[in-house]
Amino acid sequence: MAGDRDLLVEDIPHLKSKYGAVAGDWESGAIAWVAQRNDVRCLILRGVTDLVDDQGSQAYGNIEYFREGTRGVMLRIVEMLPDWITMI
Repeated sequence: MAGDRDLLVEDIPHLKSKYGAVAGDWESGAIAWVAQRNDVRCLILRGVTDLVDDQGSQAYGNIEYFREGTRGVMLRIVEMLPDWITMI
């Protein structure tokens, strides 16, 4: 099993009960773990493009939905980046 994959509907109950998870973000978790282990400060900016529930996600199989969500998130992150850099 890969560590980088879409969140599967059948994973949600286990992730909620075992870890108290409210979101799934494999990449940021791995980056944060490595940064902490190496005592490196790290700022991870992420945005939500879609939500997964017991019915799946609107983005699954709908590339235009994914593209539009990603475009909006990236524009907002780029807009906010100078403020985040100033704060850290």
